Amino acid sequence: NNDATHDSTPPRADLGQNGGKGVDVGSGGSAVVCRDGTNKIQSVQLLDLYEADKELGLTSAAPGEVTSEDHARRMILRLSQANALYTGAPSELDTVIARKRVLDASVRLKTINDKFPVIEPKDCKIEQLANYRSDGVVLIDGELWPRLDTFNRAALYAHEAIYKVVRT
Repeated sequence: NNDATHDSTPPRADLGQNGGKGVDVGSGGSAVVCRDGTNKIQSVQLLDLYEADKELGLTSAAPGEVTSEDHARRMILRLSQANALYTGAPSELDTVIARKRVLDASVRLKTINDKFPVIEPKDCKIEQLANYRSDGVVLIDGELWPRLDTFNRAALYAHEAIYKVVRT
């Protein structure tokens, strides 16, 4: 488990100057982050799960003693069995897990404009949680990552693996 792995290298964005082929091109997952008046994090939830809860009334949680990696594997297996579009997701999941890099909490990922939420929280903000670069490295915000529970971490892994498959 590499949850404590840190990299202080700031993320970069290739804004299409290289036709989207540079290693710095990224896309990523976002989170709903609630902070108090002193900017201290009160809660973090993957945007996908926030939308599922608020729009569809779907709530879930990881079963007891299961790691986020194992729970993500179960999620991806079920999705790949249900929809042929996601057939490559299990192998991409292993890549996401192996190549994730949790950044130092002193840096922040730049916002990637690849999300179009239908709803947004009134008292919280949507923040960039992860950036999947074209070289396969997944940069993860080091301030938000420790605040995610097992289920949210699993959902982030699954999110990144699924989007890698549908992008190719």
